[in-house]
Amino acid sequence: MNEFTQHDIEAIQKKTKLLQKMTDLILNDILSLYRSGQYIELNSDEKRWQPTSDKIPVWLIWWQGADAMPELVKACYASLQKSLSENLCEIHLITHDNVDEYISLPAWVIEKFNADIIDITHLSDIIRMALLDDYGGLYLDATFYLTAGIPDDFFMEKEFFTLCDRQKDWKDLVQGRWSCNFFYKRVMQYGGTSYATHLFFKYIKNAFYYYWASQGKINDYYLFDYIIDGAYRHFPEIQSLLDSG
Repeated sequence: MNEFTQHDIEAIQKKTKLLQKMTDLILNDILSLYRSGQYIELNSDEKRWQPTSDKIPVWLIWWQGADAMPELVKACYASLQKSLSENLCEIHLITHDNVDEYISLPAWVIEKFNADIIDITHLSDIIRMALLDDYGGLYLDATFYLTAGIPDDFFMEKEFFTLCDRQKDWKDLVQGRWSCNFFYKRVMQYGGTSYATHLFFKYIKNAFYYYWASQGKINDYYLFDYIIDGAYRHFPEIQSLLDSG
């Protein structure tokens, strides 16, 4: 396999900077509002679920439901079930049949999903951030296979968590600072979160809504990362939050 040349790296960096500017331009109005402390909600009717216990919600999405999971995904799902304390956590598998029980997606998101403008991958990006902003808990992709239990202390001691790796010489946008497929936000009954964590999930969720309300296409497959990167660059609190991981 050929290694990246310096020319390749410079081309990637040039494209990355262009996409950063494009994303900032599209989100300029909501960035300005949030930076001034005006934390608008672009989907005020979203929240629908009422927890029936104090258990920490653990979220994953498989649109077609558990019965339609490939064997590998079923094995990952089973590993998650074995890795969590039943007394502390409650798994919620989000599907096309039950998503409305948890959140009410805006009409423009539904229309663009039905028109194949938003695909299921990018719809799941919206859904996961809405669930975490509204209810907290742990989100992880359905393709995570866990080989050991998640300690109960993890849910108590940490208020925010994402997978990161800053030990490598990354050349991409993220540079090991976060992973969009694994986020944790501590729920209120176990200590809640700081202002920075609250701001992170609320801004990212509403930035997704703002983007899709105004755009008829996706500028880059890694839109999620570009939105987080914009928050990192424009909000010192979020930068400190992600840098502390």
